[in-house]
Amino acid sequence: MNHHEVAKAQGPIGSEPAERFAALYRLHVAKVYAFMHQYARNHFEAEDLTAEVFERALKYFRSYDPDKASPRTWLFAIVRNVVRAHANLRKQRAAEYLDSRDVEITGFFSQEEGLRDFELKQALSDAMGELPEREREIIVLKFAAGLSSGEIGQVVGLPEVNVRAILRRSLKRMARRLT
Repeated sequence: MNHHEVAKAQGPIGSEPAERFAALYRLHVAKVYAFMHQYARNHFEAEDLTAEVFERALKYFRSYDPDKASPRTWLFAIVRNVVRAHANLRKQRAAEYLDSRDVEITGFFSQEEGLRDFELKQALSDAMGELPEREREIIVLKFAAGLSSGEIGQVVGLPEVNVRAILRRSLKRMARRLT
């Protein structure tokens, strides 16, 4: 996000919070959706999660402090919290399902329609799946959400240099897996 976008989302002194929030939404909804679609791998679930992010952002918008983080970094911290809550809910539902039935879950992978190169997408997904959760999260924040290393560091609570090292190491590991 450039300086003009930051100022626009923060709004001039005296601007209405609704106008500032609308600007924040317009600037970031596509990136939030892209992140959620990468996470959920399902259009409808990604839409629901994106809506949940902006509902939370609206709820806490008046408490946003631009001295602590840029609007995008603040918003992606909310994204991260929504994803974690959703993952916990998924685990809880899976555990309840297993407790109620005598079944073995073999797993599934929901494929996007219209993929031209299914094998490459599957190989990338497999390589991502072998990475630890933190590394997957950093890669998705970088490539699906388009955050800078510094912004990712603010979201995940790591110094920028560590984020860069994790990205480099993770991408090398994935490249080795694909060759």
